[in-house]
Order: sequence, then C-alpha cells, then structure tokens
Amino acid sequence: MRTRRSWLMVAATAGVASLVAVVPALAAELFGTVKTVNPGEKTLIVVEKETGDEVTVTVTDETVFINAKGKQAKKFNLKAFKKREGKAKVAIEHEDGVASKVTVTPPKKKEAGPAE
Repeated sequence: MRTRRSWLMVAATAGVASLVAVVPALAAELFGTVKTVNPGEKTLIVVEKETGDEVTVTVTDETVFINAKGKQAKKFNLKAFKKREGKAKVAIEHEDGVASKVTVTPPKKKEAGPAE
C-alpha cells in the first residue's frame, strides 16, 4: 500500500511541475517599436519588428515595466512615455493583447570609428 501512495505523490508532483513550466510559455512575445501611446485607453500600438504589422497591446496596473537600464519601474507613466513614440524599442510579453511585462530595450551604442 505504501508504494502506491509514494507513486501517486510522485505523479502528482510531476504533473504540477509540468503545469508550472508550461503556463508561462503560453504568453506571446512581441518585439518592435512603439508607434502610438494612448494614456487614456492605456494602450500601446507597436509595429512588429519581423512583419511590420501593428499590434495593439493593453497595459494594466499589474503590467511590469523594465526600463532601458534593466530596472523595474515602480510606477510607469504612460503620459511621460508618449514622448518616446516612434523611438522606443520594446519587448512585450502579452496574452490576448494584455501586457504582462514591457521591457524597453536600451539603444544600441554607436561604435567609435578609427582614431586618427
């Protein structure tokens, strides 16, 4: 009887572990440039890097924002972010158009030319 219980515990643990690993993978990733910021509707329109398609993503109070320095913003201000329209490169994790995480990618550093 004891071996059945231990087998059941192992099977249940493995099932829970596989769910924990799979659920975060369901979120879609979007890489692109922010075209439009609408603070009133809490939306971002992002032009996807690969296809050029425009994707509308809704931002909630639970959305995590990571700035270009890699730090999590305590409070993200969409009105201030509006200044970055057309310039900000972002990576967004979302599910059904609702963002769970927005990461602003740092601008590429220009390589110095040969010193003369």
